[in-house]
Amino acid sequence: MKRLFSVKKKGKIRRALFLLSNSLNLVALYYSKENKRLKSSNKMNRLTSFSTLLLFLTFFVSCEPEDIINTPNAKLDVVGFWTAGSVDIAPILADSISLMTLRFRTDSTFTITQTNIDGLITSFSGSYSVAKDNGSNDIYPIFLDRTSPINAKFAGIFEINDVIEPEELTFEMVQTMPNIGFTPPTTEFGFGSTNDGNLGTTNISRFQRVE
Repeated sequence: MKRLFSVKKKGKIRRALFLLSNSLNLVALYYSKENKRLKSSNKMNRLTSFSTLLLFLTFFVSCEPEDIINTPNAKLDVVGFWTAGSVDIAPILADSISLMTLRFRTDSTFTITQTNIDGLITSFSGSYSVAKDNGSNDIYPIFLDRTSPINAKFAGIFEINDVIEPEELTFEMVQTMPNIGFTPPTTEFGFGSTNDGNLGTTNISRFQRVE
């Protein structure tokens, strides 16, 4: 009787151990699957992040520097072809000139034509430069070095109104070499500052952009 009880007790213990073992195995399997799922999720997240980074780097590398950082300033874009009719030409020139054109090129060369009241066309050419860092209130200094038909240097200021259509170029300039007794206008004092303002607005021309 005592032995039978002992056998039954051992059987119950074995079954309890078997059930405990199975429970532990199930718990281990669950955490194993959960761990794999988390690893897979983390791996997927890392892969997604890496893909996003790779896409950004691909875009960044494929772009030219100009596409990223270069933002042209329309206020400085004198390159093109500009015209001024009689009413827009500076009053001190309007008595003898009926049409003026300016062509500024990307290679820093220029051509100016003047048509007088008799229809005679005169052309001037040379190189130009713009002092981009010395502007004030959207007015910038400009310098012309004329090489044809005779050498001469000019200094002045300009402003581009890019809001209206066609764009308008306000232009004030005088010859500085050889010296003919005029002092150029400045960005500090703006338009009308030729000869320290003594000429008023009579030396100001306005051109419209053609191209």
